[in-house]
Amino acid sequence: MIKVLLNQVGRLLIVSMESDSFIPDNLADAITTSLTYFEKSYTPRDGVQFTQKTLYEDSDKTIICGVGFTSRVFKIVKECGYAPVISKNTSLSNNCEMFWDMIPDNFNFRKGQDECLLKIAASDCGTIVAPPGAGKTAIIKLITLLCKKSNIAYVTKRTDIANGVYDSLSQDNARISRLCTGGKYVPHARITVANADSMHKLDRSADILLLDEIHELALDRYIEQFYQFPKAKIFGFTASPKRPDGRHVETEGLTGPVIYSLSYQEALANKSVADIHVEWIVPDLIYDEGAMYAPGADRERAAVWRNDARNKCIATRAKQIPDDDQTLIITKTVEHVYALKELLPDYEVVYAQKSADDQRMLELRAEGLIPEDEPDMTKQRRDQLRKQFESGSLKKVICNYIWSTGVDFRHLAVLVRADASGDSTQNIQIPGRATRVTDAKSKALVIDVWDKHSIGLLSRARIRQKAYDSNGWKQTWPEKNNAKT
Repeated sequence: MIKVLLNQVGRLLIVSMESDSFIPDNLADAITTSLTYFEKSYTPRDGVQFTQKTLYEDSDKTIICGVGFTSRVFKIVKECGYAPVISKNTSLSNNCEMFWDMIPDNFNFRKGQDECLLKIAASDCGTIVAPPGAGKTAIIKLITLLCKKSNIAYVTKRTDIANGVYDSLSQDNARISRLCTGGKYVPHARITVANADSMHKLDRSADILLLDEIHELALDRYIEQFYQFPKAKIFGFTASPKRPDGRHVETEGLTGPVIYSLSYQEALANKSVADIHVEWIVPDLIYDEGAMYAPGADRERAAVWRNDARNKCIATRAKQIPDDDQTLIITKTVEHVYALKELLPDYEVVYAQKSADDQRMLELRAEGLIPEDEPDMTKQRRDQLRKQFESGSLKKVICNYIWSTGVDFRHLAVLVRADASGDSTQNIQIPGRATRVTDAKSKALVIDVWDKHSIGLLSRARIRQKAYDSNGWKQTWPEKNNAKT
C-alpha cells in the first residue's frame, strides 16, 4: 500500500507522499475539500452572506494545515486507500508531565473529571466539551497543580472571565501573573492568565496553552497568534463547540478534535448541574408585521426591545417570583435593559462598560429612558454588583449579555430570557447561568418568551425549544389561548 507521510512540525501538519511524488488528485481533492468551509455572516444591508474559507496551503507535493487536523487527515488518507504514517511532533515540550500526588487531599472528583485529566495527559492537543457548571474551571485548576514543572498560559476572550479564573488559580499558585486590565505582572511566573487582547505579551515558549471559551476565540486576529506557540500542547474548553458562523472549524486546527465530552444529562446524573425546568410565557399581542421590513435594529426595537406588551408580559411574570428567589433577567441590549427597568424599578441593572460611551446611551438619556441621575456602569461598579450577586446578597438584576458567560451564580434560582435570540451559542450559555448546583440548590427555573405573534421570532423560539429539548429539560406552556401554536 502506498504510504502518505503526516509530518507534525510545531503547530503545522505537512502532508506528502513517501516517494516525494505528486499527491494523487483524488487524495488532494479529498483533503482540501475537508479543509474548506463557508463562513456565514449577516448585515442589514447585504443580508446573509457565505464566504468560502480554506484552512490549508498546498503545492503539487505538499498540503500544509494546522496540526490539530491530524486525525481528520489520517481518516481521509485511509478512506482514499493509502497508508497514513504519522511522524510525531518532536517540537512539543517534554515538560508537561502530570504529578498525580499534587491532587489536594480535600479534592472530591466529580464523575468524569479523572477521565478528562487522563485524556489530557495522554494527548498533545484536544477539545474538552462540558455544559456550564459541570466543573470546567476545576479541571483547569488541576492542570496547573499537576503539571507543576510546566509553564502554562491561560487565555480567554473576556477580561472578567480571565479575572475570575485568576482569582481561583491564585489561591493555590504563588507564581502566577495576570496580563489584562488591572492585572498584576509577576516576573518569571509559571502560570500566566491573559485575556485575548493581551496575549501578545505572553511568552511564546509556554509548555501548555489553555484556551477557555474557545468558541469566542475563533477569530483571525487570535488564531494567528496561537500559531506562534510552536512547543505548547494546546487544549480548548467550551460548552458551545459549534458557532453559527461556522468558524469553529478554525480552532480545530489548533486544539484538534474533541477528546472528552460530557452531555447535560450525564452531568445531571452525576449531580454536577441543576435540574432545569423551562416555563414559556406568551405575550398577548398582535405584532405589526410591517416592522419586519425596517432596518435590523429598528425591527428588533419594535418587536422586542421596546415592545410594551411583550415587556409587560415579562415584568408581570417577574413580579410573581418570590422576593427571596434570586432572579436574573438577560437581554441583548442596554436599551432593552432600561425598558424593562421602567417596569421593574426594584431591579438593579448591569451592562457592558463600553456601552457607557455608546452614542445610543446618550440618546437614551436624552429621551429619558435612562434617568439623569443614573451613574455610568464603570468596571468598578459592575464588579461590585457581580460580587454582590455571586454572594447572594443582591437578589434581582436585569443585564445584557455581559453576564451570559464567565460568571458563577450559585444562588441563582430563576433566569428569565428576554433576548429572543436564536443563536446556538447563547442557547447554551445563557441558561447555563442557572445550572450551578450547591448543597442547597439542585433545581432552577428558566422563563422564556414564546413569541407566537411574529413569524420570525416564533422561529427563534422554536430553535431555543429544540436546544432545551437536547438537554432533556422539561418544558411547559400556558394552556390557554392555544399558546404553543
